[in-house]
Amino acid sequence: MKVKLLISLFLLTTSIGLLTSCGEGGEGEGTTTSTITKQGFHMPGRDCLACHNYDLQPVRHLTVGGTLFKTQTVNNVNDVNNLCGGNLKIKFIDANNPSNVIDSTNYEDPNSKGYKGKGNVFILSRKLPNLQGNYYVQITDENNNVIAVSTLPHYFTSGYYDITNSADSSNRYSCNACHSVKPKGGAPGVIYPNTNSNLCK
Repeated sequence: MKVKLLISLFLLTTSIGLLTSCGEGGEGEGTTTSTITKQGFHMPGRDCLACHNYDLQPVRHLTVGGTLFKTQTVNNVNDVNNLCGGNLKIKFIDANNPSNVIDSTNYEDPNSKGYKGKGNVFILSRKLPNLQGNYYVQITDENNNVIAVSTLPHYFTSGYYDITNSADSSNRYSCNACHSVKPKGGAPGVIYPNTNSNLCK
């Protein structure tokens, strides 16, 4: 009996030791503290780069990342039924030169599991290490049909994400830092289809 108790306590403390705080959590995002484990539990709707660029190995670091939801009103970010599925792409269209486009399609790693995550839009930093400029942002499906588009340009001035100022309006690398259930930096809320919503699977 004592051996079983000791084994149970060991397993409990080991699993607690593997937990890493991650994401914003809070009202409308479940009642427990948001956590990830080394097994790769995903936290949609949270500050992607706060986890990917600090808690995970460099191979999983992101230059940009965000989540596309099915609607603007999200009661539970943990419910995958609220996420837009499909093979989503993210594009950055230069506000000063619209022919200059950075398209995530050109920076994909076919072996990355992130593309299987529902609602994910991102570019791996090992594929595109730096993004600077003034861009409109589009999310498209695999056939290049626009699903969501920003109404204002997004600025990227530093070249990198800063976890101490994730909602920096001059460096919008982690989309969900501002586009969340509790929006920051003037964002209207979560990212959702504002055109062709029928393409959001």
